[in-house]
Amino acid sequence: MTKEWDADMPLSDYAPGIQRVFREHAQYLLDDLKNNKNQHGKIPAREQSFEGHGEYITLQRNPQWYSELFRKFSYSLTRRRGNPNRVYTRIRGPKHTLAQRAYVKTALEKIIESEDRQVNGAYLSERTYGMGRKRYPHEKSKRKQGEKLRAGELYEKTERKKVKVRRYENQARVRQLIYERLTQGFIHEDGTPELPDRRVRQYFNVPLPSNHSEMIKKRKQKIPELERAPF
Repeated sequence: MTKEWDADMPLSDYAPGIQRVFREHAQYLLDDLKNNKNQHGKIPAREQSFEGHGEYITLQRNPQWYSELFRKFSYSLTRRRGNPNRVYTRIRGPKHTLAQRAYVKTALEKIIESEDRQVNGAYLSERTYGMGRKRYPHEKSKRKQGEKLRAGELYEKTERKKVKVRRYENQARVRQLIYERLTQGFIHEDGTPELPDRRVRQYFNVPLPSNHSEMIKKRKQKIPELERAPF
């Protein structure tokens, strides 16, 4: 029996065997995320220009799958300071992401504990919209007569309205990630290819990836004693 995949739906909608495979892979990703985190250290520089001269090196990196997820859902915030009358061709400011480590970790734990929920897009939340830099009390030229101004108040007109917010969306992102890894295969941190899971492919009626033969060849080269699995 096959079923159509929908990342917005909880895993409880699928067969118990499929749920178990997803939970096992979620545990693998959670352990990988806990054991690997960006760490930097300082070592003496090769050419000492002054006493105590050192250089920073990367001691440990985030898992590749998490780095890709981070970049996929990254965005920029508008800068606090800038010309309010200028129309910027792109959003400026520091990079942020919807796939923060804490959010991904919580979503994985919910999947492991079978507590993941359906994405709910009908939730209404009041949000404030406004563009432009913030002004501060010392900017007296921006004040109107008799106006009291609090620190950090926006001087441009803001609008507050109710919008639909997708709840539990991080769980859907993690479910989609696990689904793609189980149906298309993936590469371990040591470079060993992992073949697609046959049970998951057949359950969701997903064909073999185009590079399946190449993955088998690379896996045999990496692990010579490994016998060919019946995928």
